[in-house]
Amino acid sequence: WVSTLTALAEFEVGFNRMEGELPDALGRMPFIAALELSDNQFTGRLPGSMSQLPESFSSLLVDNNRLNGDLSSVTKIRPIQATVHNNTNLCGM
Repeated sequence: WVSTLTALAEFEVGFNRMEGELPDALGRMPFIAALELSDNQFTGRLPGSMSQLPESFSSLLVDNNRLNGDLSSVTKIRPIQATVHNNTNLCGM
């Protein structure tokens, strides 16, 4: 269902007890500026599609999940505000 949200600028689902891996569609939203995914139970790596986020993207909040992997695919493109604490296996800031 996330892939149908093509005109979305901010996606906020923090504190919703959501779980599982993040969908690849998160990185394919052409107008997204902010993702607030904090305080859920998301696991796995950030989707590879996040390296294709639009120029307008500026804020990634993924603290207090169980994510792992490397953030550099998101942060090397442009400076962003990112909150990632309590994801002990997430690196690349």
